[in-house]
Amino acid sequence: MRKLLVLLFAAAIIGIVISRSRGSEPAREPAAPGQPDPHPGAVAAPPGQSAVAAALGGAPAQQAPRAAEPAERMRLSAVTAEEPPHPAPAQEDAPAEEPADSARMAALQEGVALLKEGRFSEARPVLTGLYLSSRGELARSLRELLDYASRQTFLNPRNLEGAVVHVVQPGETLTVIGKKYGVNWRTIQFLNGMSTDRLSVGQQLKVPTATPGAVAVKSEFRMALLMDGLYVKEYGIGIGRDDLTPSGEFTVDSMLVRPRWYKPGGGIVEYGEEGHLLGERWIGFRDEPGATGLGIHGTNEEATIGTKCSNGCIRMRNEDVIEFYGFARVGMRVRVVE
Repeated sequence: MRKLLVLLFAAAIIGIVISRSRGSEPAREPAAPGQPDPHPGAVAAPPGQSAVAAALGGAPAQQAPRAAEPAERMRLSAVTAEEPPHPAPAQEDAPAEEPADSARMAALQEGVALLKEGRFSEARPVLTGLYLSSRGELARSLRELLDYASRQTFLNPRNLEGAVVHVVQPGETLTVIGKKYGVNWRTIQFLNGMSTDRLSVGQQLKVPTATPGAVAVKSEFRMALLMDGLYVKEYGIGIGRDDLTPSGEFTVDSMLVRPRWYKPGGGIVEYGEEGHLLGERWIGFRDEPGATGLGIHGTNEEATIGTKCSNGCIRMRNEDVIEFYGFARVGMRVRVVE
């Protein structure tokens, strides 16, 4: 019972932080990596997502904390000023609170406090660890906090955490720059908020150097992209019917754009042909005993995301798998858990 109360209180703290009321700001061109933001303030929450930034008092996109305005202090006090609810007197045979629960509560409080102070880089490992070990509503709430922290750090063109700055030289293209760093050119475009692939000499680009990884949770049909072990983004997935997607840790050993599909029963279906099931990308796993022919791929049947639908592979929406593909690389580790 005490364990349940601790976890419920943890979820309640996060629920206080999360808000559904903020809209988006007009699109704007990002400043060069490492340069001052011409539009100061926190990165806007996209439409439909929780405005965690507003709930946290508009914490700055940079790492340095700032003093909260009076109205902000009122909102922030709701997160930290409350004491844990006092449970009913324990029965003599009630189990003592487990040390692991106390550690999780302390980590949660630490992560929220760091977010409040604008110390996003320090909050990310704390909250990532909790997120990876959580399920249900608690995991969903942690994801929203981590989405906010990720937008201020790794996904922020002005923040160089896990990245370097490349200065464009004459004759360079995104493809050339991507090959130099072993990164998909679309990822460079994505991280720098570019609407085209046109470059200008002297332009500064954020190029990621962090090592990618992923964790897929079968029971909740979700997969998180990690960079250097830190949460970046979560994607919805479909998995194998009849428990055909095995748990374990797998290594990416092939990556294909617009792949052909080799049907399990024989035959080949080319990309674009009727009956093709692999969508826009294929990220194949190295064969392991009892787990062959598996990987991550796109699908044109979006209704199958969130279901047990495949012959064992992990399915993603086409737009998601294109984005994920840009971060993935041969040798990347993907952990699949229940």
